[in-house]
Amino acid sequence: MNAADWKLRRGLVEGFGIVPPFRLGLDFSGVVEETGEEVFGLVMSRWGAYAEYVAVPRDALSPKPASLDHVDAAALPTAVLTASQALAGVRAGQRILIHAAAGGVGHVAVQVAKARGRT
Repeated sequence: MNAADWKLRRGLVEGFGIVPPFRLGLDFSGVVEETGEEVFGLVMSRWGAYAEYVAVPRDALSPKPASLDHVDAAALPTAVLTASQALAGVRAGQRILIHAAAGGVGHVAVQVAKARGRT
């Protein structure tokens, strides 16, 4: 569960187009039943990821890195998306301060910034 999940549950987030009743769970990781491909991604609908099966558009999926198990892969989509969006306007070589780098988004933001040449 990430912050967006509990905020949706409490009615604090608008704009996703998700209104009650709904199933929680934005992030997921699993195996495509038809192909056996291991994937992870985001579910942005009222039929969340806290389920045995999830139906999502193909473009909502990314190949799961072989170095991650499904539990770890499922923890990444929202955090990586949020960190990447926050760092989109920062140019290579710029210095940035990432506040709360021990949190879910913060620790990913440090890695994304480093991988993109930000210090």
